Amino acid sequence: MAVLNLVIIGPPGSGKGTQANLLSERLNLEHLEAGDILRDYVAAGGPRAAEVNECMQTGKLAPTEILLGILKEKLAVLPAARGVIFDGYARQIAEAKAVESMLADIGRRLDKVLYLKVDRADTIERIGKRLTCKKCDKTLILGVDVKSADEPCPKCGGELFRREDDSPEKIGKRWETFEEETKESIAYFRAQDLIAEINGDQPIEDVYGEIIARLGLAG
Repeated sequence: MAVLNLVIIGPPGSGKGTQANLLSERLNLEHLEAGDILRDYVAAGGPRAAEVNECMQTGKLAPTEILLGILKEKLAVLPAARGVIFDGYARQIAEAKAVESMLADIGRRLDKVLYLKVDRADTIERIGKRLTCKKCDKTLILGVDVKSADEPCPKCGGELFRREDDSPEKIGKRWETFEEETKESIAYFRAQDLIAEINGDQPIEDVYGEIIARLGLAG
C-alpha cells in the first residue's frame, strides 16, 4: 500500500478525531492532533504555555509558530514507511503552506485534504454532551455511552469530566473562529484539487466509508 499523507479539517465536533483514528489504524498513519499536542505542551510547562492555554480556553487559534515547531520535530523522526494525518492543522493559510513545505523537506507531498462538513446546531448540541475520561482520555457521549456524568468510564473505570472548552459558548466561539480562519486555506487547497468534501452528518461508519471511497481505496 502506498504511503499516504493527509490533512483532515472540519469545525469543532465534526468527528475529525474519530475518523483520523480509524484511518491511522487502517492506513498506518501517524495521527498528529493539534489539540492533544497543545494540551501536552501546556502540561509540560512550555515557554509559552500560559499563552497557549489562554488561546485554548477562549476558542482562539494557538500561535502558528508553536504548532509548526512541534510538527517539524515529529516529522523528523517519522519512519519512511509510515504516512501521516494532520488533524486540526492547516486551518490558516500560513499553516497550509507550511505543512506542504515540511512534507517536501522530507521528500513527501500532500495527497488529500478531507473536509468534514456538518450542521452547526446539531454539532454544538452533541458536543455539549461530550465527556472525557481522566484516566484513559476516551471521549464518551452522555446519554449514549453513559447515562450520567457521575458514572465511571466503561473502558477503564476512570473518572469522567467535561473539558472547559466543550461548553456551548466556547464551542460557538471555536466554530466562528474555524469558519473565519479556514476560508483562505480551503480555497488554497481547492485550487490544487486537493479538497475532498465529506458529509460528516452521517453515521461514523458511513463517513468512514465515504472517505475510503474518495481516497480511491477498496471498502
